[in-house]
Amino acid sequence: ITDDGTPSGPPPLDPPVPPKPPVDDRPSVTVNDVTVSEGQTAIFTVQLGNASTSETTVTLSLGNTAVGTDNDATLGGDLSNNLQVTFDNGTTWTPVVGGQVSVPAGTTTFYVSVATTADEPGKVYEGPETFTLTATRTGGTTSNASAVGTATITDNEATPTLSINDITIK
Repeated sequence: ITDDGTPSGPPPLDPPVPPKPPVDDRPSVTVNDVTVSEGQTAIFTVQLGNASTSETTVTLSLGNTAVGTDNDATLGGDLSNNLQVTFDNGTTWTPVVGGQVSVPAGTTTFYVSVATTADEPGKVYEGPETFTLTATRTGGTTSNASAVGTATITDNEATPTLSINDITIK
């Protein structure tokens, strides 16, 4: 056998086929958007794209929207700062302490409730107000670090109207 530098075996493919990227089966976090009337509870759906084999810790936080054209809801005024979470479709709700939620292994969906406040009757029409719920992974593994859902609170006061009576000038 003489080694003359020629390759042995079948010739290489032209062009070479790139290797397939590895499959990333880590769950991704998503939070839906919701719309509620003043005084109702906003219930966000937080989902993990697929089940994790270990517990995932998520930190929940409320905030204002970054859009300058909307009317931000006031935390503690238009909505409660007290979050609750359920892993059993609302049968039992547990207060969120310190913003952290431990999502059990195998869980793909849980719900977060935020109570909104109805203004006193006869209050001035404010129009829709918005706030956000951010879910940030702080323990476990997900393919994205955080997700944001936006809630819109619709005003329960009547939209203002303007009327002008006809007048006669003599």
